Amino acid sequence: MAFRPDSEVKKVVQMTRAEQVKFCRDWDVDKLDDPELKNWMQEKGLEFDQGIVDIEIDGKAERMQTAKTDWGTLEYRPGESPEQPAE
Repeated sequence: MAFRPDSEVKKVVQMTRAEQVKFCRDWDVDKLDDPELKNWMQEKGLEFDQGIVDIEIDGKAERMQTAKTDWGTLEYRPGESPEQPAE
């Protein structure tokens, strides 16, 4: 295996379903400057407006939007859906 600098290694953010629900799905967009959210984001290495990031929720691979205007929305590739993942 060839050496790859850390900047080339894709980081996957690990979180639990409870964290995803609390800080992403159910988080009020009017409270994006809340210290609790900021601390959690720092712990996870997340920032606003990073684009779509790879995450794992309880070990399941997902992709999440980090735009302030759409914070925490799970993104799916064409042909994928939460009910029927692509083959």
